[in-house]
Amino acid sequence: MSVEILDGSTVREFVEDEGAFNGSVEERFASLDMDHDGLLTYPEMARELMSLRVRETHFGVDEAGWSHDELLQLYLGLFGRFDRDGNGTVDLEEFRAEMREVMLAVASGLGFLPVQMVVEEGSFLKRAVERESAKHVFETLKKATRAHPTSSSCPQMFEKKGHANMPMDDAVDRAEKTVCTCSCVRWRNLWP
Repeated sequence: MSVEILDGSTVREFVEDEGAFNGSVEERFASLDMDHDGLLTYPEMARELMSLRVRETHFGVDEAGWSHDELLQLYLGLFGRFDRDGNGTVDLEEFRAEMREVMLAVASGLGFLPVQMVVEEGSFLKRAVERESAKHVFETLKKATRAHPTSSSCPQMFEKKGHANMPMDDAVDRAEKTVCTCSCVRWRNLWP
């Protein structure tokens, strides 16, 4: 877990970035699909549904007094939201559609003011924050490159790696963060 600062636009932009969002959804779906049949059953999704902490009332403490039957009905109801065609299983498209709705509801709830929150590693919110951070790194990089137009070694070095004409969104999606050191405008890859 980590503490991050985010707002509704961070989450909304992540959902609207089809490549990043769909990749995250497909990865999560595959991790839940224990029998690798392309369908999620209630037992496969139960742990994920419980991790949503829909009963949480205050800083990780759940409201006491729920019977086993009440909890079962709650989680079956959540599963039913994902199982849009009512056949007892959730396919990738149903999972994607409901996760999109959940994330947009979170974005709406966060609003436009930044909030500090604890997010789990690998969660959709953490990925939204990481995408936003990578985007800021590349925007800073572009500004630094424009500020030093006389340096010829950096663009050539970048071009040799095959990234010269890569659209910003593709670079951000691939999380290829590059840093420009302003003294001599050399490029250094942080993540291969």
